[in-house]
Amino acid sequence: MVRIVDAVIDRLDISDILSTYRGGSNSAFNPKMILKVLVFAYLSNVYSSRRIEELLKRDIYFMWLSGMSIPGGSYFALSGQPYLCDSEISSALKCFLSVNSY
Repeated sequence: MVRIVDAVIDRLDISDILSTYRGGSNSAFNPKMILKVLVFAYLSNVYSSRRIEELLKRDIYFMWLSGMSIPGGSYFALSGQPYLCDSEISSALKCFLSVNSY
């Protein structure tokens, strides 16, 4: 499933998310990578940002998706990421599910 998430998110048009992403700091992570990790976490029934951070450190699938980058748990808290708002995540998830016939 991790390779499917990777391939589908790579093909999605996330220009809405990228247009609001400022980036530029040393600790900035690729929004596509964050989206991949979030989608895979949601599909794995993991919703806690702290749990996602923990899995990024010890789960091979999460490590592969993130390219061995380990953003802090607060990075996955959607309220702190204006470019990853609920509607954009929802539309990306709906597109992912429709592409894969779920």
